[in-house]
Amino acid sequence: MARFRVTVLDHPATLAGHMAAWNDLAAAALEPNVFYEPWMLLPAIDSFGRGRELRYVLVYADQGNAPPLLCGLFPLERAVRYNGLPFPHVRLWQHKHCFLGTPLVRAAHARACLDTFLDWLEGHLDELLAQEPEAVEYAVQRSCEIKAQIVAADEREHGRRAELNFGHTFGHAIEAGLGYGTWLHGEAVGCGMVMAADLSARLRLIDQATAERIARLVARAGLPTRGPALGVERYLELMRLDKKARAGAMRHVVIESLGRATVRTVEDDMVAQVLGAHAG
Repeated sequence: MARFRVTVLDHPATLAGHMAAWNDLAAAALEPNVFYEPWMLLPAIDSFGRGRELRYVLVYADQGNAPPLLCGLFPLERAVRYNGLPFPHVRLWQHKHCFLGTPLVRAAHARACLDTFLDWLEGHLDELLAQEPEAVEYAVQRSCEIKAQIVAADEREHGRRAELNFGHTFGHAIEAGLGYGTWLHGEAVGCGMVMAADLSARLRLIDQATAERIARLVARAGLPTRGPALGVERYLELMRLDKKARAGAMRHVVIESLGRATVRTVEDDMVAQVLGAHAG
């Protein structure tokens, strides 16, 4: 896997030195976005970006003796409020005429970028839990970027957007079975991710080591990894009410590798095995 490095620029004029690489990235992006191409973004910054705290994050892949390859470009803005709440955060910058906020990410390196992010998360979890600003800002920024790519590719939830529901089928059953508010949503989904990872391993989509890696990361974050004792039949009953179910058959978001998810119809017996291992 190529090694990635991040360059952060604080003035649009400094982007001039990256123009050739930027144009090449735009032509090879996983999700094309004209608003973030040079000929569109630079005039927009000049017209609408004045007075805003903007930064330009460029992700390069080292290629040995060859020139580094630009694999991602993210125009970011620091904001002090989120949905009216005083929550400082970093977000992708969109001016008032920009209706597509998908960052430019090179198609051939999208999965590697996700793997790099997970590696970073494992290495910086202590700082995140301590709410150290730089770590929290990066985690929020990268999570938003990943979600934006998926939502932009499937705005009406006909396909890829279901990937964002990894762990939610189990998690929603926990919330409904206990009564909403007994567990936080993040706690229920975190536990659900452990169960969904185990299900992925039982389907032979990932190896057991990957499922255990996910479980360890959830545990390190202080989230529960074992579900409450609702009883297998009650879990199954609640999961059949999930929006992804079809004609009473459960459909689960499972992973084929880190950063690559799919939706599968799964037999009750296999789901019961997962519940037997991780609930009660």
